Amino acid sequence: MPKKPILDAKAATALPIVVLWLFALTFLAILFLQDSIQYESLLLDPEIAATTPWYVGILWGFTILGWATASVAALGSGWICKLAGRTGPSTMLFRGGVLSLLYLANDLFQLGQRFAAFFNTSEALFAGGWIAASALWLFTERTELKRTRVELVATAIAALASAVAMTSIVPALLDIGKEQALVASSAAELLGVLAWAQYFVLTGADIVRSILMNLRAQSAKTQVDSPPAETRPVAAESAMAQSALTETVTTAASKGLAVNGLVTNPPSRTDLGQPSTAATLTPRDRSKKPAPT
Repeated sequence: MPKKPILDAKAATALPIVVLWLFALTFLAILFLQDSIQYESLLLDPEIAATTPWYVGILWGFTILGWATASVAALGSGWICKLAGRTGPSTMLFRGGVLSLLYLANDLFQLGQRFAAFFNTSEALFAGGWIAASALWLFTERTELKRTRVELVATAIAALASAVAMTSIVPALLDIGKEQALVASSAAELLGVLAWAQYFVLTGADIVRSILMNLRAQSAKTQVDSPPAETRPVAAESAMAQSALTETVTTAASKGLAVNGLVTNPPSRTDLGQPSTAATLTPRDRSKKPAPT
């Protein structure tokens, strides 16, 4: 019987990885059953599959890393805020995390180029939609954002907007080459991603630190103030420990045992099957020496 809760806990721990592995195995099964796409194209890095130098796409890789970092920081700290009952910061961080995931999917799967080709429109128009979504998030969450490092997220959105302008508006106005416009756009996007990721990392750390400090202050009010903070028990645990010790001493006293050095009534020799006069002598009688036989 006692093993059942342990097994249930282990099963609950293993369930997420089992579900994740099922999705991964399903994807791998579909991959190995199809013949239209080479395995190397899906399993290897693009540089290795295309036999290109290692530095190809390194700037793009840093951009993907920035979006992923922002997504994890925003969603993770938003979950902690939800557990702590802070609905305002939780909503702001969750929405920012979802927006970061959309940015990540856009760069990872090149959604802008594909949608532009599908609808026969400019890629800058699709990128402008992401900037508009970011500005909408900035406006709707302005109350919570004012309490955080809002200058970072504003700088990030401005840099991302300038990256879009570098690919569509600036080349036409300044008559610069396509290569120069690509360099300027990529540099502006990387700077924007770095500011975006730094905002969510630092803001999440600030909010989580505030939650932990509040919990520590609330916990200190329920502590016993005589021992040091590192060793004093919680009041409830102290009361339970005192009650358990009293019950143990009382039970042991009825059986004539010793508990933690506290000697209770010792068992008489009569109880052990041996006759003894000490069991019936009073303290005054015990002070007298027994008469020789």
